[in-house]
Amino acid sequence: MAPTGALPDELILHIRFHTPPLSLWTSARLASRQLQRCAEDVLRSEILPHISLSLTFSLGGGPHHRWYDVRATLFFCPSHLDPDKTTAMFKLSHVLPPQCRTQALEKWSRLRSDNATGTWRAALHGRTYVVPLQPLGVCHQEEGEVSIDIDWEAMLRSYFRAATRANG
Repeated sequence: MAPTGALPDELILHIRFHTPPLSLWTSARLASRQLQRCAEDVLRSEILPHISLSLTFSLGGGPHHRWYDVRATLFFCPSHLDPDKTTAMFKLSHVLPPQCRTQALEKWSRLRSDNATGTWRAALHGRTYVVPLQPLGVCHQEEGEVSIDIDWEAMLRSYFRAATRANG
């Protein structure tokens, strides 16, 4: 039985349909433990699967981009969300330009071994923001597929902080 004044989880979960993701993260999550649990469940199950990550870097030899360098972008989408953990696995969905896939993956491997982060962007519902993202160091390369583990709470925190700054 819920304590007097507490709303059942079912009602709180229904309210989420009328609450934007930014408000779930910045306000509802901080109001009470019950709201935090419900908001994080919604973010994990309904928002996180729609986020895509991208990393852009120069394929040139040096650490800085020159006007004549080809820039590659790796795009990642969620592939596995563990409900009991704050990590999510994102798999490589495609590389632009496609003809540079091999060179981009080789350069990214070198960047990872040097702990260089590059410029990560997170996109949700057509809104893209630069996020300071450091993959958790776990990179899976099996049968030609590449995936990374991400701390999804830290990534959402960075995304919503950038969204708040951009919207005033």
